[in-house]
Amino acid sequence: MVKQFGMAPTIGPISFPEAQEGLAGIGRRPFSQGLQQMMDHEARLLVAKAYRHTEKVLQDNLDKLQALANALLEKEVINYEDIEALIGPPPHGPKKMIAPLRWSDAERERQDTGEEEAPQQPPVRGEEPS
Repeated sequence: MVKQFGMAPTIGPISFPEAQEGLAGIGRRPFSQGLQQMMDHEARLLVAKAYRHTEKVLQDNLDKLQALANALLEKEVINYEDIEALIGPPPHGPKKMIAPLRWSDAERERQDTGEEEAPQQPPVRGEEPS
């Protein structure tokens, strides 16, 4: 995030993509040791900030965490409805439930609605294309 995409305010919008195999200058860095130390420091700060945030979220929701842990100890497997009953609905709205479809069912539904034809599936190895 810091080195490859330049996402650190103290370093600025510079980017050092990963070296590709077979290119000249293998083992050479296009930046100084000082800049390397700055990027390492920024990466450590990002990890530490994420860790502190995660720790705070867990501490703020310790009661919900305990309820989930106890339910898992009791049942071993809990589903979405069990979780929602224990800790309440998700903060960003209910989960969108999507029923799984087989490819042939989805293809039939697409044809019924008149959508453009999807690309044909490649033939199975050893079979002639249709």
